[in-house]
Amino acid sequence: MERFEFQFSAATVEPPTGSQLRLNNTDPTLASLMWVRNLTTPGEDVHNLLVVFPVGSTVYVQDWDDHTRYHRYQITAATVDKTDYVEIPIGWVASGQPLLAQKIDLAVVAPADSSSGGGVGTATPYVTVDELFRVLKVRSPTAAQTAAGDRVLESAAFEINSELGTAYLPPYPPLAAEVNLERAVEHWNQQESPFGIVGLGDTVPVPTARDSWDRHAHKLAPLRQSWGFA
Repeated sequence: MERFEFQFSAATVEPPTGSQLRLNNTDPTLASLMWVRNLTTPGEDVHNLLVVFPVGSTVYVQDWDDHTRYHRYQITAATVDKTDYVEIPIGWVASGQPLLAQKIDLAVVAPADSSSGGGVGTATPYVTVDELFRVLKVRSPTAAQTAAGDRVLESAAFEINSELGTAYLPPYPPLAAEVNLERAVEHWNQQESPFGIVGLGDTVPVPTARDSWDRHAHKLAPLRQSWGFA
């Protein structure tokens, strides 16, 4: 992951000036381009890092001192070197409260960081936490439950990306979304129950399979084949 300090500008035309980051639309959900200056707010020249961000990377833009103000995008095409700044084609993923024209944190997570195996990780979920709670029949989730829901969805998406060796951009394949939801439900049940035991109904505990991922990996096979994997 790469992380930089910039200044957000509400202007929607290029070029950015100073240490600005700009979007090409006042509606962040409709933005398709991001323009980022070579120089960060502290004065670091990061041009050579900006131009090599791979397609599929997650771009997270957050207010410096307010985590509720953010936008999350994925890079949809190769970045464009514009000498003093870089143009990044993006697709919207999620947003919090609107950004203000002040200092921001830009974090970029490459697909290898979020979709490769070999460790604990997270990735952008293929379904919403509201859909998870609908399946779980949680009607009024607490803040703690929402955080836990986000966590199990991200963990499940990470497993999917590890299995397939890629991370999808919107619109997401329905099969990836379905497995993301099913696996997240398993993670939710496991964190609510003793290890290796999942409740059946209200009273009957039953042991879980030692490798509960196998059936999900089998279900993802059509997507793996579409990418040319054996």
